Formats: sequence, C-alpha cells, structure tokens
Amino acid sequence: MVTRVTETQLLVGITILIVVEINHLKWIWWTQWQCRACGAKNRDCPCTDKWKWMVWF
Repeated sequence: MVTRVTETQLLVGITILIVVEINHLKWIWWTQWQCRACGAKNRDCPCTDKWKWMVWF
C-alpha cells in the first residue's frame, strides 16, 4: 500500500524542521559562543540580561 503525502503535510513537516534547526543554532550560540565584552560563554555572561530572553523564543 502506497501512502501519498499531501502538500499541506509536506509544508508542515518542512516548517517543523526549520523551527527545530533554528532552536539548534540558538542552543549552539548559547552554549559555545563567547561574549565579546567579557569573554565568558553566553549562558554564563554577567554583562547583561537583555539578550537572554531571545533564547526562549
């Protein structure tokens, strides 16, 4: 039995994969990159809390 994928299902699948990849890249930025001002990892940076809200969205 062959199951066909509709265009809507394909669009939803691609959208979900894009959201997952964006969250993955934010996680990499959060855990691996360093603050330009103090040199600490972004998750441990004491400089400011303004940008930390972005990680949750």
